[in-house]
Amino acid sequence: MAFDGVRTPRASRVLARILDHRKPFDYLWLMALAALPIGLAWWIGALFGPPGGFAGYWVRKQWPLLVIILPGAAFYLRWMAKHIGPVLSPELPSPPPPIIGLIKTNAGMEVAYADLRIALLGPANLFAALLVTFVFHVVDMAQIGGIYLSGVTQVCPRETPPTDGAAPVVRRRGLPPRL
Repeated sequence: MAFDGVRTPRASRVLARILDHRKPFDYLWLMALAALPIGLAWWIGALFGPPGGFAGYWVRKQWPLLVIILPGAAFYLRWMAKHIGPVLSPELPSPPPPIIGLIKTNAGMEVAYADLRIALLGPANLFAALLVTFVFHVVDMAQIGGIYLSGVTQVCPRETPPTDGAAPVVRRRGLPPRL
């Protein structure tokens, strides 16, 4: 995709792909991407959580719902980009986007469309969205990650002598506190 006669940065092309409503198979890819943490949790045995009352991935409702929410959010974002400010075409479309149609002169509309396109397809938008998503996932997984990394879920070998009924003390090994 050309961007004002110059090759676009990769992040801008990715963002344009995300906003392109003509790519219906992207919804299936997003569903598979959202199901990936659930599949990995099943593979490592964290789907239902360890004994002791801690919640696994399947118990927390945000993970199963992500399979529906992520494609739904992409559909809504694409719908908004298509109806409010379509910026996929390098040239000013006819009819112009509603916000650009507020400008009376053709030259003003072309300049405003180019500026809108630069603003919406800028690489900073994609990086900001990825950063916010990463921070939310780290905060969300901190508790269960701390449990699995601390060794609480490790099973004692059979040759371990029985204890007097007291729970063994588990050292935290410098991990961040659980939430």
